[in-house]
Amino acid sequence: MNTFKTLKVIYIEDNDNTRSSIERFLKRRFGKVLLAENAEKGIELFSKYNPDIAIVDILLPGMGGLEMIKKVRETNSSCRFLITSSVADVSTILEAVDLDIENYIVKPIDMEAFEEKLYRIGESILYNKEQSSTTLCFKFDKKNETEESIRKAFIKILKLRSGRGPRDTVVSISNDTIEITAYGILNTLEKTLMNDIRNTGHVEESHRLFYYSIEEELSCIISEITETLVELRSIRADARKDKETSVFRIRDI
Repeated sequence: MNTFKTLKVIYIEDNDNTRSSIERFLKRRFGKVLLAENAEKGIELFSKYNPDIAIVDILLPGMGGLEMIKKVRETNSSCRFLITSSVADVSTILEAVDLDIENYIVKPIDMEAFEEKLYRIGESILYNKEQSSTTLCFKFDKKNETEESIRKAFIKILKLRSGRGPRDTVVSISNDTIEITAYGILNTLEKTLMNDIRNTGHVEESHRLFYYSIEEELSCIISEITETLVELRSIRADARKDKETSVFRIRDI
């Protein structure tokens, strides 16, 4: 995992041993690590330091993790949240709405999965910061035709590699970003699994892993169509809405 020395992360966890263990892990990867044992202390540190990433235990003494996030969201819309939770609490997390929670990790924490999630979040934050500080303008002579070519190629690859294509696909090119949203992505088995809301995270993770497995193939095809170099930046899977969005960055402008 790359280190993110320009990013600030806060970890809010009431268990002293867990907090100490994760603190060492975070300090090797982030520029500034803030710690809090409860929501009240966490809100105080948010106000003072404005962290980029927050890792929050959902079961905190006093004010709970979700309630704390709601309060933080009143003044901070940019921080990316990663929830830690026991399996029994997953349904509560997934039912929370309008909190813009990035993801969750089940306790006891699988450090490999934890590291991967943090890497994806960190990469996304750095990319967005780079975008906000640099004005880029990428123009295609035939934008609509290019989007349609990407859409057809994308559907073809998904059918070839997964055995089925999405119900609908929308491609949008803006500046140096290509965003592909696929609708109707769940197969029959996944729809059955989704009858239990606790399976949502597992279904979404399987879709993200699938995209990463065909990342090189997708990037090559899109690069050929656009005559640029592109790379996969993020995958946003939303199993409850039966859709997923892949975002590619144009590197050669």
